[in-house]
Amino acid sequence: MEYCDKGNIYSVQSQRENAIFDFKECIHIIKSVLDGLSHIHSKNLIHRDIKAENILLLTDPKKVEPYGYLTKICDLGFCREDDDNVNTFCGTTSYMAPEIFRKSVYCHKVDIWAVGVMMFKMLFGDFPFKSRSYYMKVSIWNMKLTLNVIKVLISKRLR
Repeated sequence: MEYCDKGNIYSVQSQRENAIFDFKECIHIIKSVLDGLSHIHSKNLIHRDIKAENILLLTDPKKVEPYGYLTKICDLGFCREDDDNVNTFCGTTSYMAPEIFRKSVYCHKVDIWAVGVMMFKMLFGDFPFKSRSYYMKVSIWNMKLTLNVIKVLISKRLR
């Protein structure tokens, strides 16, 4: 991948006064991200960690793009095949779709949810969901996961 001189959406947004994007600029970026996701999804893959930090911006060398830069989706570490058995709890909690929290089977549509959350944050400067209960569910799940890992480690140690 080439050097992305503009950084990521998060860093660009953090440097702006009011920490928001102009509507047309936001739509330009989101359209480009959706085009990239369409390609990923056409290969029967789910990204599972779409967020502002994973969308890189670089100067358009041809100066064709209206805002002067192109977008690149990065960090494919959680990417996996989209099949009927995807229910892994992974990604970044602020961008996670409800079905991931419910530990239900999910598909590529969780990436579209994350794009919607990212778009909201780009336009309004904050996440759409900030309730304590949302994060409490994540904390409880993390605590259960930690306890299960400890149980497994102890049982392996006792064998």
